[in-house]
Amino acid sequence: MFQRRVHCAFVGVAFALCAGAAAVVSAQAHPDPSAVVQSQQEISSKLAASWLASGDPRTVAWGAWVALRDRRTELIPQMIALTKTYGIGAKPYVATDGHKTMLALLDALIQLGVQMRARDAERLFPEFPIHSLLLLSHSSDDATFSLLSIFEHNSEAPVVWAAAGNLLYQRQSPEFVADIWAGLTVHISLSVHGKEWGGFPGTGSAGSCGSGISPPAREIWPEIGTYAATGFGGNGEIVLAAGPDPVYYDRVVGGNYYRGPFQCGGLATDLDSMREHYFAGLLGLPPEDSSIRAHSQSQILWATDAKYAEELNAMVARQEAELEDTAKKLVKRNLLTDSLDVYHAPKIEIEIIDQRENSSKSIFIPPDLPLNVKAEVVQ
Repeated sequence: MFQRRVHCAFVGVAFALCAGAAAVVSAQAHPDPSAVVQSQQEISSKLAASWLASGDPRTVAWGAWVALRDRRTELIPQMIALTKTYGIGAKPYVATDGHKTMLALLDALIQLGVQMRARDAERLFPEFPIHSLLLLSHSSDDATFSLLSIFEHNSEAPVVWAAAGNLLYQRQSPEFVADIWAGLTVHISLSVHGKEWGGFPGTGSAGSCGSGISPPAREIWPEIGTYAATGFGGNGEIVLAAGPDPVYYDRVVGGNYYRGPFQCGGLATDLDSMREHYFAGLLGLPPEDSSIRAHSQSQILWATDAKYAEELNAMVARQEAELEDTAKKLVKRNLLTDSLDVYHAPKIEIEIIDQRENSSKSIFIPPDLPLNVKAEVVQ
């Protein structure tokens, strides 16, 4: 089957010669598959290496695409070297060919499972935040200080903050614990009223996330995987950083090189609530049993100025005692190592809401509150 017919009219030796000729013809028509595959692999490797060295952004992107398609791991050092020569910009959305080339290179490196040095991965962060965090999550050396730098400077981006925080949480880094301890603010909504308690006023929060820009895809560029992080999992998303508030990511293959790195959904934008969850987890407690409450509500029944001040100070003292108790537990677990960490107390902010009716006296703030306590009267 699938062979050229060779007509043989002789017998004996002549038949043997004829059979040999048929075999040669068959071999010429159908070369050995393993040899063909090996030859193609050698060609693709040389082609990808040549394209990566071309200096042309689009050609380099195609070289990265071929390297990923054919799993050419021997080209990883060449691709890493190319990422080091790129001048990192200050924001994720850069409409340049160089940016697109980097997206192709980083997609190939991530999918090939490369372990990049932490400082090289951190350098990518301003322009390629999700790629940077993915590479830091399995860097070839200790990424603690790179993650701390990202964590400390990105509180305005909750998904990034939580991703870096979760990776540090997994390491149980004392530096990370000291950072969230010093950064914690406990918020108390205090209602002062003069009759039977009638309930707390409503509160709310809001967050935002970027969608990127979406110019028409250019067919001459290869289709690559682009990445976006979110706090929502369940539709095929992959865990980027496990923790009390997990961060996920997805990878979409296509020709849109300008997909936003952050997607809406799932993650609370309140960092103090996430700090509360970190402390509960570090102490091995379920969230509902945490001794720290980032947000709470309380009430005081107005009687006299002195009684009001006494009850307010007692409430603050109870909160300070709960914080001190948590600090001692963290010290016992070697998670707060320096006494300065313990005494660098979290802040307490009290919003005092006057719900009294027909009162001629204004609510006041006691003058002897601790330095880490801030109180404000709202109407």
